[in-house]
Amino acid sequence: PMQRVVVFNKTREVYVGARNSIYHFDSDLRLKDKVSTGPKLDNINCLHPSYPCEEHQKKPTDDDTRILDVIHHPDLPLLLSCGTLYQGLCQVRPLLDMASNHFSWVKPYNETVGFTAGRESTVAFLTNGYGGNPSLFSAVTYDDRPLEYTPDSVSSKVLVTRDGGFAWEYSHSSDVTFTGVNFDNNFKPNYKVEYFTGFAYEDFAYFLTTQRISIESENYETR
Repeated sequence: PMQRVVVFNKTREVYVGARNSIYHFDSDLRLKDKVSTGPKLDNINCLHPSYPCEEHQKKPTDDDTRILDVIHHPDLPLLLSCGTLYQGLCQVRPLLDMASNHFSWVKPYNETVGFTAGRESTVAFLTNGYGGNPSLFSAVTYDDRPLEYTPDSVSSKVLVTRDGGFAWEYSHSSDVTFTGVNFDNNFKPNYKVEYFTGFAYEDFAYFLTTQRISIESENYETR
């Protein structure tokens, strides 16, 4: 199934994220390139393959594209894609050279700030954030993975270069705060928020959700 679509405005070329694949079309919707993102060996209890996980059996697992967007890097435009493998890690690849299938995983592989996509609803968009820096605003529904590998419910983070690769950092963080919102782990399994869309307006980011009115209520509302 086709899952995410983004257009590079400069060339009007189209990029489509699907299960296990990303497609690149020209402005007339003629297929130019296709790259494979899955299936890969994975387990919901495991991290990126660079971390040992012998105690859990891995099996071929589909990669569903949950986030697809263009990063207007000053030197080279990049395609950001985040799928459901390896606790929702992201990849970046040269936007105009998909055929090479050269990509980099976005670190860290073992920290919450690196876990970006989920198997349930995931909404994300790029806009200026804290300090005017281009930031990824994302919201993720808890998907029953181990709680220590759960993405923040809502967060804002920036893509930085580090050690010859790419990494996520919170747009702002200190010893007591960070640019994000998280539900208490005690409530995540039974109080799930479904995200439908998100957008920025003036100095704020907004997400449209459906969720129970309260932890005790069985009635739902849209916020």
